[in-house]
Parts: sequence; structure tokens; C-alpha cells
Amino acid sequence: MLSRLQKIVLLIAGVALMEPTMSRAAPTLEATISDRMHRIWEAYRKGDLDAHNALLAEDYTAIFPDGSLHLRKPTLEEIRKSPMSSFALSDVHVVEVTPDTALASYIADVEGPIQGKTIHIRWRVAAFWVKRKGE
Repeated sequence: MLSRLQKIVLLIAGVALMEPTMSRAAPTLEATISDRMHRIWEAYRKGDLDAHNALLAEDYTAIFPDGSLHLRKPTLEEIRKSPMSSFALSDVHVVEVTPDTALASYIADVEGPIQGKTIHIRWRVAAFWVKRKGE
């Protein structure tokens, strides 16, 4: 009969063996996703709803820095309510989870007007990317 500690060790070992191997994405995948992220942010900054939403999946879901859950693409009114004068994305990391999925994480530094003042917000973003229809 196995002791409680031995059972825990076996459980941890079993879980470790079941985890999919994730590795840093190939440079082309990281460059592709980074380019798309920048295009999404730039379209938002410009208030170009069509360009912005064309880059998002139909089942787009987001959790904003304030913790609010958004289960659809934004409307033009929503973009205009949260204008952005500039942004910078840094510390970009992309990990291939499967051949058709990747997890990207990065830091977003955003400046924009709120109540007549320019504010700066910095937060870490995680985005799950899924290849559909070859893209």
C-alpha cells in the first residue's frame, strides 16, 4: 500500500507526463502574431472599426484591465468612448501550444485622454490565437 506522500508524488509525476510540450514559437509565428497584434492596436488607435474588427475572430472574447468581460467585437461607440493617443507593446512572448494554437503575452503601455487629462496605463496582456482556415 502506498503512503499518502508516495501517492502525491505519483500524481504530480503523472500530470507532468500528461502536459503537452510547449516551446517558444518559431520566429515566423512570433513575427506573424506580433504584426497582427500591432495592426489590431493601431486600427483601434485610429478608430478604424472595420480594420480593427476584421482582424478579430467572430467569437472574440476579451477581459479588459478593469476586469469587465466582453463577449463580442467592440462597436464604434465603444472605441470612441475609450480613445487612445498612443500605445507601445513590449516584452512580447509567443508560445506554440499546438500546431494550430499559440499563447501570446506582452506588456501594453497606452496613453489616452480621460476627463481632459492624458493618462498612462500599463498592463500585461495574454491572448490565445487559433489558426482557422489556414490563417
